Amino acid sequence: MKFYLDNTLYDNPHGWETLNERLYYADGINGYLTEINGTILFFGGAYTYLYNQFQLGICNSVSILITDNCADGNEKKVFEGLIFLTEVTFDLINCSAEIELQDNSFLAKIDNNKSIKCYLGVTRSKNDIDISAFDNPQTNIALRANNNAADVTNATGYRISDAFKFLIAFMTDGKVEFVSDFFSTTSTDLTAAYSVVMTGSQIRLGNLYEKKVYISYEDFYNDINSLFNIAFSIELINGVPTIRIEPKSYYRQTGEINYFNNPEELSRIVEADKLYSKVKFGSAEVSTTYTYFPDVLFSGFDKEEYHLLGECNTKTILDLSLNDLINDTNIIQDVLPSGSGNANYDENNFIVVLDSSNVNRSDLTIGALTYFYNKPLTNYGVSIYWFGGIPSSIAQFIGNGDDTFWTAFSTTTQTIASGAQDVILFPDDSTPPYNDINNNYNPATGRFTAPHDGFYAFELNQIFNGYPYSTIIERYNSGGVLQEYISGGFFIPPFNYFLTNVGQGYSPPSTIFELSYVWGFQMTSGDYVQIKGCPYYGSSATLLQGTYWKCGFAVTGGGIVQNYSSNDMPLIQNNLGYNISCDKWEEIKSTPFKTFLINFADGNNQNQTIKGWLKEISRNITTGASQVTLNSKPSG
Repeated sequence: MKFYLDNTLYDNPHGWETLNERLYYADGINGYLTEINGTILFFGGAYTYLYNQFQLGICNSVSILITDNCADGNEKKVFEGLIFLTEVTFDLINCSAEIELQDNSFLAKIDNNKSIKCYLGVTRSKNDIDISAFDNPQTNIALRANNNAADVTNATGYRISDAFKFLIAFMTDGKVEFVSDFFSTTSTDLTAAYSVVMTGSQIRLGNLYEKKVYISYEDFYNDINSLFNIAFSIELINGVPTIRIEPKSYYRQTGEINYFNNPEELSRIVEADKLYSKVKFGSAEVSTTYTYFPDVLFSGFDKEEYHLLGECNTKTILDLSLNDLINDTNIIQDVLPSGSGNANYDENNFIVVLDSSNVNRSDLTIGALTYFYNKPLTNYGVSIYWFGGIPSSIAQFIGNGDDTFWTAFSTTTQTIASGAQDVILFPDDSTPPYNDINNNYNPATGRFTAPHDGFYAFELNQIFNGYPYSTIIERYNSGGVLQEYISGGFFIPPFNYFLTNVGQGYSPPSTIFELSYVWGFQMTSGDYVQIKGCPYYGSSATLLQGTYWKCGFAVTGGGIVQNYSSNDMPLIQNNLGYNISCDKWEEIKSTPFKTFLINFADGNNQNQTIKGWLKEISRNITTGASQVTLNSKPSG
């Protein structure tokens, strides 16, 4: 081991043999961090240098670099960070400096300053450094009235990516960059790419008023996490420290694999604090006076909570309600000139879903209404982003009515010709467990007709042969006019979908495919839903036994509003002891989000494999002895 202070090599400190390097996921802040655990004592020249820097200024810091000559003899970085002199204990009698090593310098800057609010667009950092290079507001935002007419033009706001970039620059004097595939304009998720944060005054008056967004990194990050289910990591990109923010699924990659073969010890336990009892949704504020958009269960922005099904939940609550940002369409439309021009929200922060042209996505709505804001960020929309983050289905029972149904191909099949768009006729809605108590589904037409106004949640699972194949899910009003649809297994703005398997876009591994959707519609009495199967490119498709369609939640009686499964969530902690070589450790740190396989023989001498993702590794930098925690799905 070698120890460098401000790039100068010094004698190794006492206690360096006990240092542990830790790579871990911090639940409280939803981020992946590295640190060195342990206390060391510097003497001699190192003590003198540190004490001289302390006398020059107690707020000074000293860079520290620890390297190791691995088996190949090449000097490799073990740890790089800062020694904050405010946290060093100087022994003036024995001339020693006691140091507890800290996280990387740029992470410390963020952690210490994350709660400080700043005005987006005031291009001075916390320490009065010019950060104008990080300021990129959108100044051409157009907001439309509920009749789709132009209302406000040339308003100012910040896309999510640009807000993060500016806030990070503010905290770190521009020394830390930001990167995200998910929030970039090349993202496949248009809501993440183009949504903006802006003030009520910017919504009300456009460029005529300069009231700026006033928010902290911590508040912004927490609210964006509530909406999109994100995490962060720290990278060096071209030598520049960079915060990467992506969906949590990004950090459970499957393309590459690392191995732990025959660990010295192995145990597993359920991550019980993720077995939530209930989940909360909703805007930071909701309107009680301006009610253009109706108060409808789960498909609006109201503060709501739902319980989770299952018998092994704990008292932990998953709170996804917003604390700072307002996404309620009623308040947005109240603030607009076409509403009441309400100035009471001038200093509040809003998030508004836009398209790539910086025009609000005015989404078709229900009944006599025309357009409303932020459909992808309704409580239902947020629930879509949280697949894989909630361990069991969420429900609310609101009455005794039973307008749900479950219909299937229990004994028959249906073949659809290539190039056709045929309505799928699910024939069996009466053989238990299949049911249609109130006869809202018609097997002859393949239509479910809503008996009441309100929200309905659906689940579709198709088993078929024939490739390629897609699906169209359509909602019509009572007059037979198409209102909205989900098509082809691909996102059709502004409508959300969830797929567990997609039988398209890659070479088929077999001739039998399974395609699953979970979705919901806000429906007016008399609206109907039908599903079309769409084979193409010269191949017909046959829907096989086991294909089903069900409505799990209906407004009259409630039920399951969103289907989740513990099998989709890495709830299991696998703890193992392992000796990790220097070279292997370098490989893990360079690609920590690979899939890890644990290969071992159980007590019956049967070979077993567990697949998981990194939760934590703590490694002694001298011996390589490591304690590893990997998260895996219950089925993994």
